[in-house]
Amino acid sequence: MNPIDQLDNLEKINAEKTKQTINKTIKSYDFLWQQDNLIFAAILALIFIVSLALSTQLSSIIKKRKKIKNTALINVTSRNALTSVILSIFLWSAYFIAGWFSYLQEPFELFATLSTTWSIIYLLTQIGDRSLSSRFFAFFVWAIIALHTTTYLDEFLSFSKKLSIDAGNIKISLYSVISAYTIFGVLFWVSAKIEFLFNKVIARSHSLTRAQKVLYSKIIKFLLISLIFLVGFRMIGVDITSIAVISGAIAVGIGFGLQKIFSNLISGIILLVDKSIKPGDVIAIGDAYGVVTNLEARYASIITRDGKKHLIPNETLVTETVENWSFRDDKLRLNVTVGVSYNSDPKEVQKIILACANSHPRVLKNPEPVCLFTNFGESSLDFELRFWIEDPINGTGFPQSEIRLAIWEQLKNSNIEIPYPHRQVIIKNES
Repeated sequence: MNPIDQLDNLEKINAEKTKQTINKTIKSYDFLWQQDNLIFAAILALIFIVSLALSTQLSSIIKKRKKIKNTALINVTSRNALTSVILSIFLWSAYFIAGWFSYLQEPFELFATLSTTWSIIYLLTQIGDRSLSSRFFAFFVWAIIALHTTTYLDEFLSFSKKLSIDAGNIKISLYSVISAYTIFGVLFWVSAKIEFLFNKVIARSHSLTRAQKVLYSKIIKFLLISLIFLVGFRMIGVDITSIAVISGAIAVGIGFGLQKIFSNLISGIILLVDKSIKPGDVIAIGDAYGVVTNLEARYASIITRDGKKHLIPNETLVTETVENWSFRDDKLRLNVTVGVSYNSDPKEVQKIILACANSHPRVLKNPEPVCLFTNFGESSLDFELRFWIEDPINGTGFPQSEIRLAIWEQLKNSNIEIPYPHRQVIIKNES
């Protein structure tokens, strides 16, 4: 073998040894990395179990020793909320302890940051609105923060921009959907807080009627929603004029199907403006009689005396005949008819009927009750008692019934007969 071949073989042998050494080093580091992962997972699981156990005990102690009536405090001291807070405290403690030993400090820092962020967002959700949409938005915000913390946010954004579909001249990407959701979510949240403050100010006003309060509340809500869409579409870069053209075409297509809904919306505004029907009024429409509790955008809710809730479309209240017993004031006149025998003294009967009416606690003294001699009936002298009450919200059947019973007792004690029709049958025998 010549010297050149010997050198080549020697180089091959050295290269193979170097390769084997590198592979052993990589395997040793890979084993060490896997071992660190196992240790970290075990510590993390232990921290979570301890946090869950402590939060369960602490939550039960708070419920037993303190009677908390505030809903926000109840939610904050729940087991899930306490678990997130205690877990964050333990993870930061583990981070500082790992820093002393210069071991597993980075993963503890990452998980402690994510846990603390989630705790803050979760507690804010528990204090405020706990609806499903708010919880989803909170998780969405936490996911964005988590991606930013793990330095994967830029990669995710670039991927979301590439993942898109074309709808005509409009390109819809995952990034545009996420941006629109974020912008509109923040705008709706801000508008809800503004609407809440306005409604609070309106509710405290003593110069506004209940109908005016409902009207102003609906106007503010409509203006805020309109402003949200105008600002939101401008921020995400959507041309508002193209939306107007599309919405006009859609409106022509579905206008006939939604005409009843829009009719009810307009009718609701008319009712609030002309104040013909307002919350608290006692009305009767068809077979429904009760108190108007709310005037919504599409319907008015009425609670009847038997506890049933009727939802009357606003269009029905505008187009059909409605008896509003509280339109001018709360006074209502009721009638009770009485028939007595022809042998009775009409003036004495009038005194008895008026005395029974004046003795009832719900009958008003001004205007005072009136008893009219209305007719010479077929078998009786007919009288009509007319009296006023000022609380029709408490029902009209009870005072009429109680006054009838009182009249019956007084007429019976005075030996005045209430007759009933007599029929005489004459049979002729023609034989």
